[in-house]
This record gives sequence, structure tokens and C-alpha cells, in this order.
Amino acid sequence: YLQYGSPNTLVKRHNNHGVWPYEIWHYYDLGTQHDRRFLFYDHTEVLEDFELLHSDVQGEIQNHEWKAIMRGRMGASTQFVQTETLNQHDNISFDFQELETLFYSPR
Repeated sequence: YLQYGSPNTLVKRHNNHGVWPYEIWHYYDLGTQHDRRFLFYDHTEVLEDFELLHSDVQGEIQNHEWKAIMRGRMGASTQFVQTETLNQHDNISFDFQELETLFYSPR
């Protein structure tokens, strides 16, 4: 925020079941770069301590494993996933699909 200012769009998803809590900050114009995003996540789920996981901005963190890391919550919550009903388990896939869609096509 201090370096680039307010994002043009901001997506907050702090209560998903299939992925870590996250925020996507989208900027239309960053000097010579256009349509750029930042993905912040909170792997603690308690402190609301979001850290940058991935960005497509030159010179920022670019973690090509971000999708696997975001899905890592499913592995960390194995007991939770195993006790869910089929319908709720499907929501886990939906939450990840929503993350991908929002990252590549912010609203």
C-alpha cells in the first residue's frame, strides 16, 4: 500500500474452506505495467497476518507454486475434509476455482 497506493479493486476472502484466507489487490496501471495483481494470504488463519505470496508485478515476489500453497490448507485440514459431506467437499474445489478466477480476472 505504501509503495503503490490503493488498489483499483480489492477482493477479500477470509472464510473459505478449501484455501487459505486471502486478498487479491489489483492495479490497472503501475507506471509501465498494466493489469497487475498481488495475492496476499494468511496461513495462520488466526492472526489476520497477511503476507505477499505471489505477484505478477516485475520486481515483486513471483511464486509459481502459489496454487499448490493455497491448496495446502486442504492438507492441513485433513480431518476437517474427511468429515465433510460430499456437497460441502465440492465447495472446497469451488473455493479454489473462485481464487483462480479472481486472480486472473479481478472484479
